Amino acid sequence: MSQSYKVPNEVEAHYDSIASEYEEKLGKEGINRRHFESCHRALMAMLGDRHGRKLGLELGVGSGFFTEEMSSKFDRLIAVDISQRMLDILASRLSASGITNVVIVKGDVMHLEDIPTNSVDVAYFVGLLEHITESAAFFAELSRITKLGGCVVGSVSNAQCPYYALRRRLRSGQRFHDGLRLYSHKEIKQIAEHAGFRLSAVRFWGSVPAQFPNGVVSNIIAAAEGIAARTPLRSMLGGFAFRCDRPA
Repeated sequence: MSQSYKVPNEVEAHYDSIASEYEEKLGKEGINRRHFESCHRALMAMLGDRHGRKLGLELGVGSGFFTEEMSSKFDRLIAVDISQRMLDILASRLSASGITNVVIVKGDVMHLEDIPTNSVDVAYFVGLLEHITESAAFFAELSRITKLGGCVVGSVSNAQCPYYALRRRLRSGQRFHDGLRLYSHKEIKQIAEHAGFRLSAVRFWGSVPAQFPNGVVSNIIAAAEGIAARTPLRSMLGGFAFRCDRPA
């Protein structure tokens, strides 16, 4: 691992230690269904059908939020994460599903030396950028590996959402997630353009917290999100998905 950047040991250790609990509460089966559906719609809207199919790359894959579905969109899909225990859960899921075109790699998303330059049709990630302290360097690495004409699709927590400021005020004590970085779509545009990408689309999403109980209240909040998404209030939703194209 390069001395210019290190994934903090405590991050790797943290996710290794909570892998089973994470899968139960925030994995594909444990997460609030409305939250998952909203994120999924936004991500799929950004991906669309305008992409190459030879090689996809999922970064910060964890236990595989979207990996099974996304595997059908590419001839080969590389799934990268820093936590071996998360990847073990993913491997078991893929094996049970009979999926054979996913290559699992334990590694640092900041340094993807094993992935050739100009080789990836689509790189995508959900909930990863919040953990990246050197976002410009991260996008520079994405620019290196993404094909001309390829794209990067991501989903990130929205700095314009008032929920995060309220949560910080109401919660006391230090939590692992307290230090996460939030982004605005304008910041993403600036970072992406500096790395040679063009921000081509943004979709705001998210009103139901990931760990909120499923049920009537969750459905009502999700319905309100659908209304807000058609108004200027959408810019204050909890997250946004985006697509950055690398011009051919």
